[in-house]
Amino acid sequence: MATDASPAPRLTDRSARTGERTPGDAELRITRQFAIFVGAGYFAYGALCLGNIAKSFDYMAGWWAFGAPIVVFGSGIAVGVVAAVNARHLVRPAIIVAVIAYLVAALLVPVAWKNGTYSDERGLWFSQFPGLVGVAIGVGWPRGRALLYLLVLTTVATFMSRVVRPSDLVVPLGPDLAFAFAYSMTFTAAVIIGARTARLLDETRADAFHLAARAAAARARESERARFDALTHDGVMTALLGAARMGNTDSLRSLASNTIAELGVEQSASYSVPASAAIAQLQSAVTDIDDTVAFTDTRHPPLGLTTYPQDVVRTMSAAMAEAVRNALRHAGADAVIAVEVTVSANRLNIQITDNGVGFDLGRVPPHRLGLAVSVRGRMEQLGGGEATIDSALGRGTRVTLTWARPS
Repeated sequence: MATDASPAPRLTDRSARTGERTPGDAELRITRQFAIFVGAGYFAYGALCLGNIAKSFDYMAGWWAFGAPIVVFGSGIAVGVVAAVNARHLVRPAIIVAVIAYLVAALLVPVAWKNGTYSDERGLWFSQFPGLVGVAIGVGWPRGRALLYLLVLTTVATFMSRVVRPSDLVVPLGPDLAFAFAYSMTFTAAVIIGARTARLLDETRADAFHLAARAAAARARESERARFDALTHDGVMTALLGAARMGNTDSLRSLASNTIAELGVEQSASYSVPASAAIAQLQSAVTDIDDTVAFTDTRHPPLGLTTYPQDVVRTMSAAMAEAVRNALRHAGADAVIAVEVTVSANRLNIQITDNGVGFDLGRVPPHRLGLAVSVRGRMEQLGGGEATIDSALGRGTRVTLTWARPS
């Protein structure tokens, strides 16, 4: 089956009531990667700062020298852990805790200081990775607030680091603050730009998705219009010409009755289709593509006079046809493709299966619309419709289309 079966793009929207924006797939992916990077960075800096942390026992109170590194590095590593397990709802709370822990540890320096001095020009251990905290801030907050919070944090960290430095290692305050903020802002800006780029990708994909869906709907309407035009020409015009040429005869009355009956059937078909006619339409759609594709149907009684909305049958037929074409293109020359239709009074189910090469759903490039528009997109716009795609490398693919009659 196709390797372009990307999931329907998650829309990036904004609630009119609350003003909150829902991030899309690409934005969620990149912020998750940044959060994992934050956790890995905290772990690495924790190891690199062990010597500096050990020296802090000489001039800082034991509760700070021991507790501050545990809280700061532990909360930072937790950001990466919750992102790695894909607990998206916990990523931002974890970032808030990590940033607050860093800020509190810096603010407590004057309280914990034992009036000693630290000769290392790098300052206290927390002043060695403000850029990493900047990455966390960029992930946790939008651009304006992120830069404001970064300014506050770097100012506090710079001031508190100067407390324990001997006078000969204290540089002028202005350049010290400017360097700390500018250095950290580079990382924060990179995260903000990355998230914005992903957001634009989400919006572009969503626009393309809607345009393709509207184009498919327009093609369906045009097809229906052409079919109705043909019926009008073949039935109505023939009846009118017959009336003009033959007059009121038995054959004319029969022709007119048949035409009216056909028009009535067609008009009804624009709203509902009997179960048997729906199955016939689906089978016809398959055989029009490739008559070697196996087609079976299962009918769960009692169907009685069960009918289905024409737009449901037409939409599912189009989605099924695209899934079959996709299998023919990608499953492999020796693959066996089968379509199974199951109908009941309140449900239509179509399964398109193949035993071909299959593909890894998790490795489909995000920019590929593929079955997202042609199958999932069609079904998601159908009330009560749903499409699922199951596949694995070397194990074939199964596409399931389901419609349940709204209660």
